[in-house]
Amino acid sequence: MTQLSPVEDGVCILGVDAKSGACRVLPSSVLFAGKKEVRIHHSGVEYVLRITKEQKLVLTK
Repeated sequence: MTQLSPVEDGVCILGVDAKSGACRVLPSSVLFAGKKEVRIHHSGVEYVLRITKEQKLVLTK
């Protein structure tokens, strides 16, 4: 059952298990903050997550 977890940085995070933090759901508006792309660093590699003209998400290295 999805429930609200505590507020983090002014944003309510939805999660499968709010107590353990097993899954976090961030609104794309928070993630992108008005921009069309964000850069994500993971295991020493940089990825780019961007919003297309069709409002779809594309993740590339």
